[in-house]
Amino acid sequence: MLAAFFVWFEQRHLLPAAPPLNGDARGFYERARKPHSFYAAHIREPLFPALLRTAFAVTGSTDEVVARQFSGWANIALTILIGLLATRLVGLPGGALATWLYAGTPVTTYYGVSGLRESSMGFLILLLVLLLLLDRTWLTRLGCALCAAAIPLLRLEGLLVVPLLVGAWALLQWRKSITFEAAALTLIAWLATAPFLFHCQREFGSAFHSLNTHATYWRNHEFAGQPGYLTRDEVLADAYAGPPTTSAQYVFGLHSLPQVLGRYATGYWLAFTKYIPLILSGRWLIWLWPVGVGWAIYQWREKGLIVVAGLIAQLPFAFIVPLHMVIADRLNPGVEFRFSLPLAPFVAILAAVGLVESVRWVLASSRRR
Repeated sequence: MLAAFFVWFEQRHLLPAAPPLNGDARGFYERARKPHSFYAAHIREPLFPALLRTAFAVTGSTDEVVARQFSGWANIALTILIGLLATRLVGLPGGALATWLYAGTPVTTYYGVSGLRESSMGFLILLLVLLLLLDRTWLTRLGCALCAAAIPLLRLEGLLVVPLLVGAWALLQWRKSITFEAAALTLIAWLATAPFLFHCQREFGSAFHSLNTHATYWRNHEFAGQPGYLTRDEVLADAYAGPPTTSAQYVFGLHSLPQVLGRYATGYWLAFTKYIPLILSGRWLIWLWPVGVGWAIYQWREKGLIVVAGLIAQLPFAFIVPLHMVIADRLNPGVEFRFSLPLAPFVAILAAVGLVESVRWVLASSRRR
């Protein structure tokens, strides 16, 4: 709770000086201000604008600061959840350490008041992981079902993330009842999103219009200036211009299989070694995460899901992490930090697991002598 207060204090300090919303944050904010049905077709998935509308209704204001405050409260909730999950795995010391590693860094605080959905997505994924690790009661099952329904409505990539995550959980537990529950959660994720996909198909001719639009954006950045693609100036003018593409066409149609595998591997490598240290503000204890991975493999039934969940959470963005974006005042800049944010909570938790379990092992070994 002390860390949550610290995060709240840091975010409150940033809010008065925050610039006007722009980019994706502006898009979600404007979408939330316009009346529409929940499942109406749009480039923006429906849940985050609906959450912002709820915040507008509660506060009685549609000012931009409300959007920033909502993402800030989501970031506080995410920070608390990191501590709870680490406490579930290695006790209170691990929970305190994991929370400290993540809480209040310049980057996590910045994105906490950004008006973006990253903190909300991180919260839902970590909550699903925590609920999967708890005893199977009707309450935990209900919570898992709600998370499974909400995640793809927040980001359509959740239609892949949820099946992979609950599938990994089922494989680690290897029980028939767990397998049935994992299949049910996958079905819930797709059924909850189906009306939105239907409306997008009818309106835009593609059920996955949102994902395909983003694929066009990243294709334009990657191939800017090459023959047959937009020039750098054209990308600067409108990065969504040019012939439309799909996610599959962008990834697999414009790259060979070795290139695809290499890009994903490079994306994970850069996330772990470049972006996560910057996101977590150089706190050197995060480099204990490989030790945490070792303990998770050794105690795989209890802790193995953390490793797999972190890799799955990062999967939708690993391909674009190595890209250089087209920006007017910088030559070959990388992508925004937020595309490695999904992995950051899991690195903090794994570092805490690594330290706590190693200390326990050393103490146990000294007592046996």
